[in-house]
Amino acid sequence: MGMGTPWTPSSFADGLILALVSLACWGSWSNTAKDISKPFNDFYYDYTLGLLCLSLVAYATLGHAVFLAETGDGKGSATRVVAAWLAGALFNLANVLLIEGIRMAGLSVAFPVGIGLALVLGTLLTYFADGGAASTQSPAMLFAGVMFAFFAILAQVQANATKVTYEKLPDTAINANKAVASGGGNEGGGGKYRRGQFVCVLAGVTMSLWSPLSAFSMTGGGCLTPYSSFLVFATGVCCTTPLVCLFVRPLLGGTEFEPKFDFEAYARAPITSHGMGCLGGMVWALGTVSSLISGKTIGMALSYSIGQSAPMVATLWGLFLYKEFDGAPKAAWTFIGIMFMCYVIAIGLIAGSK
Repeated sequence: MGMGTPWTPSSFADGLILALVSLACWGSWSNTAKDISKPFNDFYYDYTLGLLCLSLVAYATLGHAVFLAETGDGKGSATRVVAAWLAGALFNLANVLLIEGIRMAGLSVAFPVGIGLALVLGTLLTYFADGGAASTQSPAMLFAGVMFAFFAILAQVQANATKVTYEKLPDTAINANKAVASGGGNEGGGGKYRRGQFVCVLAGVTMSLWSPLSAFSMTGGGCLTPYSSFLVFATGVCCTTPLVCLFVRPLLGGTEFEPKFDFEAYARAPITSHGMGCLGGMVWALGTVSSLISGKTIGMALSYSIGQSAPMVATLWGLFLYKEFDGAPKAAWTFIGIMFMCYVIAIGLIAGSK
């Protein structure tokens, strides 16, 4: 690596390792959001701050503060900057929409619709934004891997549904379905459930757009480096966090049972109270910048789709740290096994497509 040159992996193996780092980080950051006593908006501002801090550190160190890639001639750079900024803004909106979709319609809808759409549509759009067939030797293997990852999501949803049914726990989606079946109408749970379905679709479509926009920002004339692209991405997140927290969430009813956000109280809070949120943002940001760096070597579509297998890692945390499936019936464990098998096959097919 020459002085002043942003670091990128020198081999496919190195790039694949970074993609797996992305998978681990995207599947782990939510551990920092387990404190339900902390208001969501407070946590999300901390999360945004942590994300921005890591983007600055990565840009200044491994990125050597180089804004335009060596292959860029400066022409078209403004378009690339706008694309990277929009990627951050759209991710932020999609993230909040998905959270609200889970609240309104339940995991059984939000995961296959929201995460599934983001996986399939996002990989497809990123594939074309990154050069199409030129970015992989076997598109068929890539998209077969994506399909296995989608099957894994369905298996994960079924495992959770089986566990919920067995334990007779309340589930938003199940209750809403019952309301619809009993003629609940739009004013009752059925109306909320249908709105939740729409929000989940909107979240999935919106979430699928940030990766192709980031890929576009790093290709062609005036392209950005992975580090500068993510720095601009982070500014897009920062600029839109007040909007999504103070306007989008209340519009969807997400702040109905939360205290009103008090910025003065937030600013006066001890630094230690912001630790977990900042850590969550840093972990997610590490995963994202790893994905972008990896994408320059193995292809953005490959890197993104591997990272989107993150629910596998989140499930591991749930199984071994939080014991979420202790006492669950054998059928639930069977679906968990199918999920892991599908994810392993998916990652193998995606990696082999290069």
